[in-house]
Amino acid sequence: MTMPSALRDRRLHALGVTPFVLRTSRTNGEADKPGTAEAPVETVATGSARVPCTLLLPASCSPRELDRLGRVLHAFGADFARAPRVQVPADGLREAPPPARAYLAFGEAQARALGQTLSAAAMREAEVVLLDAPSSLGQGAAKQRLWLAMKALRRRLRES
Repeated sequence: MTMPSALRDRRLHALGVTPFVLRTSRTNGEADKPGTAEAPVETVATGSARVPCTLLLPASCSPRELDRLGRVLHAFGADFARAPRVQVPADGLREAPPPARAYLAFGEAQARALGQTLSAAAMREAEVVLLDAPSSLGQGAAKQRLWLAMKALRRRLRES
């Protein structure tokens, strides 16, 4: 039994799957329809590109921790896998991170540094999610908190 393509596309989109279609199978009118191609970034009124989320990581992260975190982000789709990663030194950020709809702060020090550099208007518009430090992501409870926060954030970003 085959299902109509609109129903199939909605189900795949709900699952977070992006179907790829060969260019030759498209008709000329289909490429001109609004909503067929999604823009990867949203533009803010100020003209700067605004990414879905930005990661704030401690500068002392080991390559193993970064790899583990990269695999988790890749599992949640392109918005998270391609998210800019900002290494936060122990003395804090010198400049504001890229504008984003959400900031994932891996540790309290990173969240504090973000709060000191972002303007009040940017903090009001963005969502800041405080997560465990990457060094503790090997523990079951920290992993569970990370997955629950990522699922909820992906749902909120998709709705807005």
